[in-house]
Amino acid sequence: LNSNAQKFDFKNVTREKGLSNNFVNSIYQDDYGFMWFGTKDGLNQYDGKIIKNYYHFEGDLNSLNSSNIRDMLFTSTGQMLIANTAGVNKFNYTTEKFSQIEEFNATNVRLLVEDSSNFIWGANTNNVLLKLDSSLNMVSNFSFVDILKSELNVATTAISIHKFDEDNLMLFVRNQGFYLFNL
Repeated sequence: LNSNAQKFDFKNVTREKGLSNNFVNSIYQDDYGFMWFGTKDGLNQYDGKIIKNYYHFEGDLNSLNSSNIRDMLFTSTGQMLIANTAGVNKFNYTTEKFSQIEEFNATNVRLLVEDSSNFIWGANTNNVLLKLDSSLNMVSNFSFVDILKSELNVATTAISIHKFDEDNLMLFVRNQGFYLFNL
């Protein structure tokens, strides 16, 4: 053992310390330094000391669409977007309220990414990819299944979509392997 080795200080953030749920789907640090934890039962903002919890409340249009958080994105225009099992919300830092992004209404969104041209892309569990401009207006949408069938003659709907980098998504197609999709 090296006697000059550094000691590291770890903090364990759990439900007992204020986290809404110990099953964390996504972790994100915004440009303000806040750590965000998206769980299957709520969104959590952590400043290093205090955890604020955000949930879906039936009938409250200023709350999350769903408390089951899938992904988060802080855009180049300073918008905090939260993907969940019932759509995508935008967080207002001043009012600490949420608004719904209509293009994703009632859609189980599993990932959000911003490309190098500042388009926002969202993929849902039906393998549909939605493309929005930086003002969050719909530009286009299409199905990965249709593309894979027509371009590569792949006849499956078992697709898992993952972020690769800002301009590419990685598609895992069951029994076919991986494909890199350039946004």
